[in-house]
Amino acid sequence: MSENTSNQSENLLSPELFSFTPISNRYDKKFYNSRFFSSWRVMKKYIVSISIITLLACNSHQSQPGGGTSFLDDCDVVAAIEVVNGDSVIVCDFNRINQKKNVPLDELLTDFTILKMDNENEEGLIGERLPDHIVGEQYIAVFWGSQMPLKLYDKQGKYIRNIGKIGQGPGEYQSVDNVYMDEKSDRIYVLTHSATRLLLYDFEGNHYPPIPLQEESVIGSAFLPDREQGKLIFANSPWIGVTYSVWIQDFQGNMIQGCKKSDYYEENPVTTEATITRFHTPNIEYFKVERRNTNEYLYHYSEQENRLIPRFRMSNMVDQSIAIFIFELPKHFIVEIGTETFPGQDEYHTPKMIIDKRTLKGCHFDGFITPEGILLDQYRILARCYYGYFGLIDFGSNIAEKIEKVDKGSLSSKNSKKLEELQQLIEETDLDDDCSLLFYGKFKQ
Repeated sequence: MSENTSNQSENLLSPELFSFTPISNRYDKKFYNSRFFSSWRVMKKYIVSISIITLLACNSHQSQPGGGTSFLDDCDVVAAIEVVNGDSVIVCDFNRINQKKNVPLDELLTDFTILKMDNENEEGLIGERLPDHIVGEQYIAVFWGSQMPLKLYDKQGKYIRNIGKIGQGPGEYQSVDNVYMDEKSDRIYVLTHSATRLLLYDFEGNHYPPIPLQEESVIGSAFLPDREQGKLIFANSPWIGVTYSVWIQDFQGNMIQGCKKSDYYEENPVTTEATITRFHTPNIEYFKVERRNTNEYLYHYSEQENRLIPRFRMSNMVDQSIAIFIFELPKHFIVEIGTETFPGQDEYHTPKMIIDKRTLKGCHFDGFITPEGILLDQYRILARCYYGYFGLIDFGSNIAEKIEKVDKGSLSSKNSKKLEELQQLIEETDLDDDCSLLFYGKFKQ
């Protein structure tokens, strides 16, 4: 039996339609009941703002560095396990999360790298903040909807080439929704928005006959190809008219099996819906993103049973009318609460929470602390993490502002030196040609 987990949001995660908004008082219940949320008329004006990380109990839970201790050891228990129709579900009580502390990345990752992306080659320039990206064993792929073609880099950050281009001809696309790199088979799979087929390239940029999809995809869908077994797992966003939430097909487009959306969700023609799927664990997680989803389950798709199994949900959310996102990491769930966005505002911050899966303890947090002491609290930070990797791309100038806030006296000599080297790297960049920095590392399993 193989279960996998997939959560991705369509319009809500679309870089062209949504972003985050700061919350001035995370604990003010009047804020959530105000007109700020009740005026939510068009879903494309909303995105996630509050995150909750929850560690699901599992036998493979590894001890934390330092003799099995965790930074959450002195926090309250905020979740419990309930049995729903024979399935064990972790239920996190929003009202029980009281403490606040930031999350050290070295507790989540096996390694951590800061990489300057190529800005010497004009084609390699990344002209957007916080683009989507995929980190592989040998390559890095960067994409951002219709704003740029899929760009390919090596693991030193050197630009190699574009894969396909924006257009309507053979091997071209109008926008990129999701990407999978199969380095072993020399294939790159590209899912466009509202696609009836999956585009196929090699790492030289040559394109091949596309793979027909069993059903048209919707923005925010996700997929996992398996060339050895000749099958493709697809998690589709549950828009009106969609038949399957998750299905498995062969590479010729023939259905193998599918899990019908109607068995779990009702048709809702007045809201924008999406899924969140990131494949950070051996499970296929599936979470529906829409307004009024605060009591929705995050499911795991069971290939053996061909059904969605409930695994996690929130309870006692302050405002039932809002939308939340839930991301599953190997040892965490991230829950983000949707808020209204404002035109022209570039910087959003998202209060968050983290809960230990084994102990069910948790707390609020603002962001992730790198070994160099930098607080990474950019909006939608985990929306861009795929296939077992934490990752974030931002401009050097924005990171320089965060470096100024680092408590340098708390750093070890080794990390203090690394911070100085990073600051020097940013300062050496031409002021008229801001560099892009990639922060990444592999999640502990």
